[in-house]
Amino acid sequence: MYPKMQNIQRLADLISATGQEVNELEAQIAELEARKANKMNEFLGYTEEMLMTLQAKK
Repeated sequence: MYPKMQNIQRLADLISATGQEVNELEAQIAELEARKANKMNEFLGYTEEMLMTLQAKK
């Protein structure tokens, strides 16, 4: 393979690897966002439960 072709192939490989890394990072972000939403819902449920308990004590 000619040096120029090798450089083009290396560049193509880097672009492909970068795209794969981006896909993996996007999947990790989606997972973290889902976990965050679950934690927020859990907290809201706990807060609602505490408010109901406080209201019942009045």
